[in-house]
Amino acid sequence: MLEWIAAIFHTTVYQPLFNILILLYVYIPGHDFGLAVILLTIGARLALYPITRAAIASQKALSDLQPKIKEVQDRWKNDKERQVKERNTAYLIVIRLCALSRGYKFLFSRAY
Repeated sequence: MLEWIAAIFHTTVYQPLFNILILLYVYIPGHDFGLAVILLTIGARLALYPITRAAIASQKALSDLQPKIKEVQDRWKNDKERQVKERNTAYLIVIRLCALSRGYKFLFSRAY
């Protein structure tokens, strides 16, 4: 089982990245391997930028929500059920706002 996973990783991740690295090395004047690594790194970061930006936005939204969660915990100290309900409502609002900012309008077509 582990060999199968390693073979898939090798074929889908390792080989393409290695081939791109060698391609950069061949076409860079002076055949500078260090510069090829830097260019490959920059390319990978640019390719992953949309995912990174979305993750940072989600983390920011959750950190902005923390004072509201603390307020709910303080207000409903003795009523755990109500505390969970209010917290879930707050999380749902953040999830829907993040989804709306990313263009996922289908989340609003159903009742949750």
